[in-house]
Amino acid sequence: MTQLTSQNIELGMINVTYQEYATKKMMVGLSNVLPLFIMVVLSAIGENIFSDSTQ
Repeated sequence: MTQLTSQNIELGMINVTYQEYATKKMMVGLSNVLPLFIMVVLSAIGENIFSDSTQ
């Protein structure tokens, strides 16, 4: 990624290869964050559901 970035600086424009690679990296990052976000949301909702039913 660093090498592609330096090539973009030298060319003075964004290379198509860089755009494709950056998009792929963004999708991988999103796929890693999404399950964590869902887990946090479900943990908060589940905590409220179970605490109300035990009282």
